[in-house]
Amino acid sequence: MLQYAGANWTITSATKQTSYNGKQADQGSVYIILNLKIDNNSQKTVYPFPGDVMRLQSGNTTNKPDSNTLSSSIAPGQTNSQGQCAFIMPADSSDFTFILLPNELLATTQQVTTSFQIK
Repeated sequence: MLQYAGANWTITSATKQTSYNGKQADQGSVYIILNLKIDNNSQKTVYPFPGDVMRLQSGNTTNKPDSNTLSSSIAPGQTNSQGQCAFIMPADSSDFTFILLPNELLATTQQVTTSFQIK
């Protein structure tokens, strides 16, 4: 679990797929699908902004989400908000770091990361 922007963010699963939402990954690439759960225990609305604040890193490759199904806003006290983020990454990747970047609009000054593996 990560604490970010006043909320608890949990990666509930991470999978590697050759296609996502009917779209085939380019040769040498795969989709890494992160299922996320966000519990907003704060007194302010949380705006996930996936393209602005989320990155997935493996080796020398760092990408923002290609697509996502997260809610655009999570109300104060709302828990169990779930969605997916799909990242295009090199097919031979197995070690990943999920990154939430500092963002002025979310009043976050610290980068938050967690690492995981997909074999």
